[in-house]
Amino acid sequence: MIKRFFLFTILSLCIVTLQAQINLFINAKVDNIPVLGDTIKVCKDKAIQFDAYGVYTPGVDLIEADSSSFYWYFGDQSSNTGKANDTIQKSYKNGGGYYLIVCVRDTDQIEACARKYIQVSTDPDFEDTKTLPDSIICPGSSFILDGNVKPKEWLYNLPDTIAYDEPKVIDELRFYSGFLQQGVFPLDMQIDSVEMIQSICISMEHSNQKDVELKLTCPSGESIILKEKNAGNDNVFMGTPIDNDLGDVGTAMNYCFSPDPVLGTMTSVSNTSSTLPEGIYTASESFTNLIGCRVVGNWTLEANDNTLTDNGFIFGWSIIFHPDMIPEPKWKFQNSYIKDSCYWYGDSVEIFQVRSQNGSQVNVSSSTLPLDSVNMYNYTFSVKDNFGCRQNEVIIAEVTAANFEVPEGGDAPVDALFEDLTHWAATTTWDFGDMQTGDGDTITHTYTEKGDYKITMTSTDINGCMDTDTATITITFPSSEFDVYNVFTPNGDNVNDLFIVKAKQGADKKLSDLMRYFECYIYNNMGHRVHVIKSAEEAENGWDGNVRENGGKASPGIYYCIIKAKGKDGREYKEAMFFHIFY
Repeated sequence: MIKRFFLFTILSLCIVTLQAQINLFINAKVDNIPVLGDTIKVCKDKAIQFDAYGVYTPGVDLIEADSSSFYWYFGDQSSNTGKANDTIQKSYKNGGGYYLIVCVRDTDQIEACARKYIQVSTDPDFEDTKTLPDSIICPGSSFILDGNVKPKEWLYNLPDTIAYDEPKVIDELRFYSGFLQQGVFPLDMQIDSVEMIQSICISMEHSNQKDVELKLTCPSGESIILKEKNAGNDNVFMGTPIDNDLGDVGTAMNYCFSPDPVLGTMTSVSNTSSTLPEGIYTASESFTNLIGCRVVGNWTLEANDNTLTDNGFIFGWSIIFHPDMIPEPKWKFQNSYIKDSCYWYGDSVEIFQVRSQNGSQVNVSSSTLPLDSVNMYNYTFSVKDNFGCRQNEVIIAEVTAANFEVPEGGDAPVDALFEDLTHWAATTTWDFGDMQTGDGDTITHTYTEKGDYKITMTSTDINGCMDTDTATITITFPSSEFDVYNVFTPNGDNVNDLFIVKAKQGADKKLSDLMRYFECYIYNNMGHRVHVIKSAEEAENGWDGNVRENGGKASPGIYYCIIKAKGKDGREYKEAMFFHIFY
């Protein structure tokens, strides 16, 4: 009996209850094809199917998916949580790397996490993809499409800050809840020291600090009240709010909370301030509340306002972890590009040829057929990367006609300024329509004669492609009509001493500006010619009454003037008129 009892005792002491654990696994499929390994390489917007399953250890029993909760963190600041959601689909809009994490918690609160690394094809550098020589083309010309692709390196940056373009309102009807998702840390890392969190900072404004509660919750559910509500002085501002309850946004201040604070709690500071100053505050609860928190997953900030009056806005917030926690080196990758997969396509593309490849940099040139029509032509340079994703860059080639700016015409003389506006022109020649020519992209030409002149500009590009543009400029003259004095008194009193012919009253030009030629023959009443005016200039200067034969003054009486003239406006004159000389 003693031996049996002793044996029983020994056996009893050797029985140990082992705590069950979960090993969690993720299977992934793209296009229903399994993806092996921990890294999944996909194109943007490509759906990936994830299946999570867990196995208890010791043993081989599968967890009950229907009764377990799955927490999916997709690495792009989106997540999905619920029971029985062990299978899920996800696609990514933007290129880059993402830490996908799923955690499971069964009915006994046993938890495990697993991770996949998602690499989404990044946009390449197409900066040197262009047309040669230029993207604006002479009609009838061909050109080279020069495709160049270089990779851009993607580098992981810890998502520790949210900043909103439009601040989020908090009032009695609208609470704020936002999270920062962490995926880079070890899956089993927990907060085991308050120094692991250096600070939580919130950019905000509110018209009454007493109404506001701020709470931070870690991924595994532990939480800390950063600022309690219904405490401290009433009507103390946070930031610089617009206190009208109309929803107008004020100016934010930055409020931080840290295990190593500079200020007391917001409650205590509010008792001595009308506005809470920016600074590093003591949290209402101890940071030791967060001991045991799982680090990977969603860190959630909540802000609520429990009164009908007053409101505020959250502009953004951050959580700063101790730098020693962050794994090094940072995750980075870049795509490469497959030489034989690169090509051009578009309007009138003739051939394409891969010119060179330098590592993942590819240069592809394509020539085009001549383009005669003035139009916009689209060309696409297409490359395939090492993920099998197509990346395209569109180049627009614009075929434009030669063109120039037509100056206004007007009354001669006109100094007309011509400017070639043709983008592709290398040289420019001009025909001004008056038997005169010139060259240069900008030139001035003077028109002295009335008429409609057809200007022809010829532009030539560096390859010899030519195109012309024409326009008409109209040069005019005012009326050449004139007035003749019918009385003059050449008595030397400086009043009406000259017989003058001048441009018709109201004309803004001299008679000499209006006439091509002008002659005036003056006769006395006996029919003897006493003077000849031989030009418009002489007519403007006037006849002083001196008779040409003897140089004496003409006698008083009636005199006749025979005018023969032609104006620059094309009008011809053959007129006879009389005038009087008095003394």
